[in-house]
Amino acid sequence: MKKLIVSLTFVLLICALAFTLSGCSLVAYFMGYGESHTHQYDEEITKAPSCSEEGVKTFKCSCNDSYTEAIEKLPHTEDAIPAVAPTCTEAGLTEGKKCSVCDETLVAQEEIAALGHTEQVVAGSAATCTEKGLTEGKKCSACGETLVAQEEIAALGHTEQVVAGKAASCTETGLTEGKRCSVCGETLVAQDVIPVIAHTEETVAGKAATCTETGLTDGKKCSVCGETLVAQDVIPVIAHTEEVVAGKAATCTEAGLTEGKKCSVCGETLVAQENIKALGHKDENNDFKCDACGEDLCTEHV
Repeated sequence: MKKLIVSLTFVLLICALAFTLSGCSLVAYFMGYGESHTHQYDEEITKAPSCSEEGVKTFKCSCNDSYTEAIEKLPHTEDAIPAVAPTCTEAGLTEGKKCSVCDETLVAQEEIAALGHTEQVVAGSAATCTEKGLTEGKKCSACGETLVAQEEIAALGHTEQVVAGKAASCTETGLTEGKRCSVCGETLVAQDVIPVIAHTEETVAGKAATCTETGLTDGKKCSVCGETLVAQDVIPVIAHTEEVVAGKAATCTEAGLTEGKKCSVCGETLVAQENIKALGHKDENNDFKCDACGEDLCTEHV
């Protein structure tokens, strides 16, 4: 038994020595690889590359043998650095480029000299009655900076002018005299309103109604302005005065008329007369004479 243990220990030592010298372990030996084992490596990226550092790819065999390879850096991701336009007083910059990932400058920005001011005349303003004026000045048309300051001109004050009043009438108010500035038109002394005066009454005669026309009641108006003070009311037309117009009977040879009616005041026809046709001769007993008028009818049969 002791010899068996010693033998096994010796075998293990031999296998450990073989692993050290050839990269194969005892486990690989017992798995069937033996001395003729061929490495089969699995790849794994153990460090991802960036635009500033290389990456690492590790190859590893099931027997624990391994080695590494470098992975090339990634290209930079360009990001434009906006240009800065120069101003009148400050320098500008050209457009540049940098990496948006690592922030490394790829294209450096260059300085652009300041432009200097561009003079522009600032128009003055004349003084008025109530407001101050300004002298002409200068500023930069690009940045607005004042180059020549404007100076204040004192206000002129008002120039008085009389505004005539007007008398009141029975239709319009009047105004008292006032004052204003003849330059700017501002009121200096306000005009007061004078109330309207009373109307002067005058009677407007009415007229009686007839059977053909309406009438009017008496009214009143102002004799100065003509405004109606008391309106005239309409009096309705009065009724017609009927008169009978006699009719006329028709004969054998002449037409007749029905009875009619008219107004005895204005003569307007109220009921029109209608024509009655002539009756014509009749000879019912065949004696050749008209039964109604007795006219001899013989000549009609000859």
